[in-house]
Amino acid sequence: MGKFDALSEMAAEFIRSKSGQWEHVEWLIFLKEIQQRTGYISNSEKRYLGLLLESLKVLYVSLNHMNEVNSAISDVVINSVKFIKKNNGNWDHVVWESYLKRLERLDSWSEIILDNEIKQNIGSILEALKSLHAFSKHNITYIYNLFKTIDEESLKKIAEGDTKNLTDGVLIKVDEILGAAEDVGWGYTEISKAINMLLDNKHPSEATDNF
Repeated sequence: MGKFDALSEMAAEFIRSKSGQWEHVEWLIFLKEIQQRTGYISNSEKRYLGLLLESLKVLYVSLNHMNEVNSAISDVVINSVKFIKKNNGNWDHVVWESYLKRLERLDSWSEIILDNEIKQNIGSILEALKSLHAFSKHNITYIYNLFKTIDEESLKKIAEGDTKNLTDGVLIKVDEILGAAEDVGWGYTEISKAINMLLDNKHPSEATDNF
């Protein structure tokens, strides 16, 4: 599971476990749990994650009278993540309406009336997830561009974990790559796969399921 998926899943679980209400100290504990599971979390990710939680909180409160509220929260997050990945963070009104109809067909959403308030809230959830998704995508593109500035032989050594005989200039770039990779939850395994994908003339994003 990639970092985008993990953050989304953990956000839904947090909302369910707290019944849509929490104190600041619980938010800080939540961030520590995220770091333990996914590694470093940037300030941008914290901001987008906060927006996601606030949007999910509003939806939870709106649906709290339902027995299926927890299932509804889980399903809207799961399906929103799939929706954003499928549409690469971009959609028009027709696609949006199709997504709402898909939600209505879910068992947990079958009794929910999609009035303007609920639709607006779902839109806020999508926008928050879209920002998290775009952040991961931006960093992977940055990593990709750094790869392209390194000669092929050095890239092969990096992929093999051999950095002993690299030039100082390449080592500086390796440090930049490691920093950006940490932001999207990549370890050395993902970096190695991404380099090999690049050497096969493919985009590194294909080497992971981050988004």
